Amino acid sequence: SSNNNNSTPHKPPKSPSTRVVRGVVALDCEMVGIARGRRLPNGELVEESALARVSIVAYDGKVLLDTLVRPRHHIVDYRTPYSGIRPGQLDGAQPLKQVQAQVHALLREHIVVGHALHHDFHALRLDPRSYIVRDTSLHLPIRLDACTDVRRTPSLRWLAARLLGRTIQSAEHCSIEDARSALDIYKIYEEKWEQQQQQDFPLQLTFVEK
Repeated sequence: SSNNNNSTPHKPPKSPSTRVVRGVVALDCEMVGIARGRRLPNGELVEESALARVSIVAYDGKVLLDTLVRPRHHIVDYRTPYSGIRPGQLDGAQPLKQVQAQVHALLREHIVVGHALHHDFHALRLDPRSYIVRDTSLHLPIRLDACTDVRRTPSLRWLAARLLGRTIQSAEHCSIEDARSALDIYKIYEEKWEQQQQQDFPLQLTFVEK
């Protein structure tokens, strides 16, 4: 053995960190188009997405939160066929900061299920790395079962039709319906998905009864 006093002592490997899990919830958001004043070289206003509605449902599908959100900037496109939001509907709605706190309180200590959740977290201005996320758009077994090309990101509508035999988004989108659909897809894969997560990322999830 070396007598070099400058040598770094051996450190035992870190044990997996523990996170309390009180259940599973599903999240979905609807957006509208806003303009912050940025313009293209041709003078056209740049349209960006902003949160307009957020829905969170419990494992049994019960609605925990469904609220409208008032964007800070001028709305240039309500995107009604996709968002279900109409002019005037957001008047008097809560500001994002208020809604953020409500959302965080419901998501923390839960597995958060959804579809293409990076869009939802971006709109909420929340960091997805702070949460335990299960994204139905990225899970490879889902793609293998439902898609002809696993390299392409499937839409929630496609997955619902293929895996649940359910037609969604045939008219305007509804964030409650979309959250429930993502949750029902997750439930099909839940057992193996969670087993695989524990193998790949040995994070000790301590399940606590409510």
